[in-house]
Amino acid sequence: MARTVTLFILLISFCSISAFADGGSQERRPDETDRTAEISTALFHQLRAKETRDARREALRRLQESSSMQEKITNAQIYANSHEFQLWTANPDMGDTPAKRHELLLGAFEELTRVMREEAEDKSRHKNLAINSNIEALSLTLHKVSSFQKNVVSKNGLEEVSMLNEIKKSLKKIRDVKDGRQPPEELNEIDEEIMANKELYLHLLRVRSKVTQAFRDR
Repeated sequence: MARTVTLFILLISFCSISAFADGGSQERRPDETDRTAEISTALFHQLRAKETRDARREALRRLQESSSMQEKITNAQIYANSHEFQLWTANPDMGDTPAKRHELLLGAFEELTRVMREEAEDKSRHKNLAINSNIEALSLTLHKVSSFQKNVVSKNGLEEVSMLNEIKKSLKKIRDVKDGRQPPEELNEIDEEIMANKELYLHLLRVRSKVTQAFRDR
């Protein structure tokens, strides 16, 4: 994960330097400057998406192959910190707007839904979701906020985002809509993803609570 963060710091520096150089050149036309900025931004997002995706795939593979719970939790932490929203920069010049952050977070939930369903359906490793140690490990790392994200939100006066908090917020909004305290229009795409898979996410929270209590009782 440190390698990924380092790569993005270098990329941000490169793109910032490129933008400065382009903007300071009197010989470069405005359309050429805009095009260079577009290419730099596209390259940044492509590399960030690839690096984080590769890191998550490797973490999941190791999690599934690990024999001990501690190893599973370690790899689940790597997985949680490797979601692309954890490396959102808050730099609108790089395309990292609040809307982009929401988009990346939505992507993380769509992926987590797929992972949980695949785990539940994989009879070769588990009889059912209730005894799935991989789901247990993933549930214990839902609260994770990467050091990169902590640094970004601290510098920009923003709120930290974790999947655990988003799940809780969405479930509350879903209840409020059901009880008539909020209009359905208040639900966003993340709320709808969680609502469509409500039982799965409620189960994930129950597993987290159960495993956390078991660790406390030791």
